Amino acid sequence: HSFAVWTTVVFVLNVIAFLLMGIQARSILSAMQASQFQRAAYFAVSVVFVVIITRIAIAFLLHALVKFLYNRGKISAQYTAGESFLVGWSGMRGLVTLATAFALPEDFPERDLIVLTAFAVVLATLVIQGVTLAPIIKLLKLDRGKDVSRETDAARRSLAEAAFHSIEGVPGPEADALRAVFSDHLKVNTSRSDSSVSARRRHVAMIALAAQRQRLAELLDRDEIGPTQYLELQEDLDWRQLSVGTEQDRRIIDT
Repeated sequence: HSFAVWTTVVFVLNVIAFLLMGIQARSILSAMQASQFQRAAYFAVSVVFVVIITRIAIAFLLHALVKFLYNRGKISAQYTAGESFLVGWSGMRGLVTLATAFALPEDFPERDLIVLTAFAVVLATLVIQGVTLAPIIKLLKLDRGKDVSRETDAARRSLAEAAFHSIEGVPGPEADALRAVFSDHLKVNTSRSDSSVSARRRHVAMIALAAQRQRLAELLDRDEIGPTQYLELQEDLDWRQLSVGTEQDRRIIDT
């Protein structure tokens, strides 16, 4: 809850900062003559270009340093030129740039020019770089969604294998049931697919849980249990339903 509150506060502060800068930029532009506006536009465009190019150049300088250290055996991994370009292109400016320009005193030399330039840099980087970021990732083939999915699937199978081997020599029907479950997990190929055995077991378990929920409601209606016991038993059924669901069903998604 505290994270959500602070996220909302930061969002509101960003909106207020952009509104204030927009209002101030409008008042500055309305008071400018045509020659002054042309000079400010040329200067702002030049600064935007320099800011973008400088960040990309620094990213590639770091790339060259990492490559040099990798060739010397100083580090165990390096990254590609496409990844370096993406790092350089992801240099969107925001609240700090606006707040710094906005905090300048009224009598500061060329304050209006600095404020307009800061606003142009933030607007240009957010619009140009922000909008084109996803297409550039696809163009450079840097989307690791499939790789992450394969790594997650391999990790799940490795965990199931460790659990299966840990109880391999344990006798009894309980251990047999657990071995059957972990054996099914080893047969799953992807995080979104499921073996037919696991799917059937889950379907049967859901039918049984639905019957238990219906019986629990009937017991409450007949006053055979009280509200407190009803809530406790309902919570037990909720946990049981989570335990038989898929990994995707148990995933908590931040919206």
